[in-house]
Formats: sequence, structure tokens, C-alpha cells
Amino acid sequence: MNNQQLDKKLRQDAARVKKDLSALMEHGTTRVNRYVESVAQSTGSTQKELTARVEDDVAQLSKEFEKLKGNATMVQKDIGRLMRQSQATANKVAARVTGRRRTSFFSRPWVRYSLVGLSLALVMGFALGSARRLHQI
Repeated sequence: MNNQQLDKKLRQDAARVKKDLSALMEHGTTRVNRYVESVAQSTGSTQKELTARVEDDVAQLSKEFEKLKGNATMVQKDIGRLMRQSQATANKVAARVTGRRRTSFFSRPWVRYSLVGLSLALVMGFALGSARRLHQI
């Protein structure tokens, strides 16, 4: 081969290499763009799924909180009812103990509760003491 033929062959090969490199660059750019789009789409769908999951959890938590709030209200009403019943019972016992006289001393709830507790303790002490004496005989 002479110089002209070699020069022509080199130019053709260089043009072919340049064409192949351009095609390879385009292909690589296309693949990178597809990957970026795929990541963006995955991120968007993941974000939507996460948002939906958080919203569902918040709604469930809100329902449970409302249920707990209803239960607390019901317990509060029950406690109030029980306190009124125990107050009425304490008033009855105090009325019997004081001979239906109400003085300022016996009208206080803690005095009535103390008297009821003391009375029960004395009755139980007497009953247990008698049972113990019977056992020893």
C-alpha cells in the first residue's frame, strides 16, 4: 500500500470509529436517562406509598384515640356513680352512728369513712378473737 491508500484507509477507519463512538455515546446516554427516569418513577411511587401508609396509620391511631377517649369518659362516669353510692352509704352509716344527729364533726366524709373502717375492724377483731378462743379449747 502506498501512502495515499494508507491515508485514505486511516481516514475511513477514523470516521468509522468516530461513528461507532457517537453511537456508543448515544446508547450510553439513553441508558443513563432511562435509569434516571426509572429512579424518579420509583421514588415517586415509593413516596406515594409512604404517604398513603402514614395517612392510614394516622387514621387508625385517630380511631383508637377516639375509642380510648370514649372508654375514659365511661370510666369517669362509673367512678362518679360509685363515689356517689359510697357517699350515700357513708351518710347512712354516719346517721346511724350519730343517732341521727348531725354535727359538723360527723358531716365530714373522712370522719365517716374512719368510723366505718373502725367499726368493721372492731367487728372482725371480735369475730376472729372468738374463733381463736374456740379453737384453743
